[in-house]
Amino acid sequence: MRSRSDVLETAVLGLLNESPLHGYELRKRLNLVLGSFRAFSYGTLYPALKALVTRGLIATTENDPPPAPPRRTTKPVIPGRTTKPKPSADAGSSTS
Repeated sequence: MRSRSDVLETAVLGLLNESPLHGYELRKRLNLVLGSFRAFSYGTLYPALKALVTRGLIATTENDPPPAPPRRTTKPVIPGRTTKPKPSADAGSSTS
């Protein structure tokens, strides 16, 4: 049987695989997905995120400029996965 932290980590990784999220939005979506099964508090979520960062499974970035408090967006770290290269301006032209 899986522990509660395993369920939380699996759910977090699944949601982050869809798109990067900050903690508030991540908790909101977790409660929607797992609602009646398990409600997650920030006191449960943030230690789980920290453990996933420590294990190298997710990464966080701060993306709000001062004076607003920083929001950390979290995304999965998938070995061997790279972002798609952006097409260059010359990509559409052909030379003969």
